[in-house]
Amino acid sequence: MNSSILFILFFILGCSSQGIPHLKFSNQEAKALEIGKQHVELFLDSIKNKNEKMIGKLFNTTETDEMHIPTLIDMLQGVNISVESANFNQKGEIYANLKVNGVVPGIIILTKTPNSPTGYQISALGFENPKEKSNLEFTMCFIGIFYLGKC
Repeated sequence: MNSSILFILFFILGCSSQGIPHLKFSNQEAKALEIGKQHVELFLDSIKNKNEKMIGKLFNTTETDEMHIPTLIDMLQGVNISVESANFNQKGEIYANLKVNGVVPGIIILTKTPNSPTGYQISALGFENPKEKSNLEFTMCFIGIFYLGKC
C-alpha cells in the first residue's frame, strides 16, 4: 500500500515538473487566445474612443501610417471583431482567427514587442479572398498596415 502511494506521489510530482505534453499545448493555446482577445478588445475600445495613440501602439506601424489612423477609426466604427481561436507559431508569434461582424473570417498575426500594452503588436492581417470562398484563401497585408489600398 505504501509503495502505491509513493508511486502516485512521484507520478504527480513528475507530471507537474515536466508537464504533460497535451496539457502544455492546451495551456499555450489558451494563453494565445487570451492575449488575442485582450488585444482585439483593446483595439475595439480604442476605435470606439478614437484613441489614435493606442491604435499606433497596437499595430506595428510606420511613420507614414499615423496619417491613416483617423480614416481607419472612421471605417471601423461599429464593427465587431471576435477572436475565435489562436495559437503560437514556431516564431513565438500569435496566429489568431477572427470573425468580423460574426460572419467574415479574418486572420491576425501578433508579434511580441515591449511597445504595446499587451506585449504584442499586429504585424499582419488578412481577410478571406471573396473570389475563392471554397478554399478559404486569405489576402494578407503586412504592416505598414494603414495604407488602405490593395494588399
